[in-house]
Amino acid sequence: MSPAPASHAHPRSGGAWPRRAAWGVAIALLLATFSFYTHPDFMLDMANQLWACF
Repeated sequence: MSPAPASHAHPRSGGAWPRRAAWGVAIALLLATFSFYTHPDFMLDMANQLWACF
């Protein structure tokens, strides 16, 4: 068997930071979304705006 090419020696070394950045952005968006649930007035306003579209 021949050894693997050098480009496949460490597959995680080149793409680790974009994946971590994407996870960080996703977690930040989820935390921001969940933080809105602590403001009932905001949630009511958003629900009214949503229903006003129909």
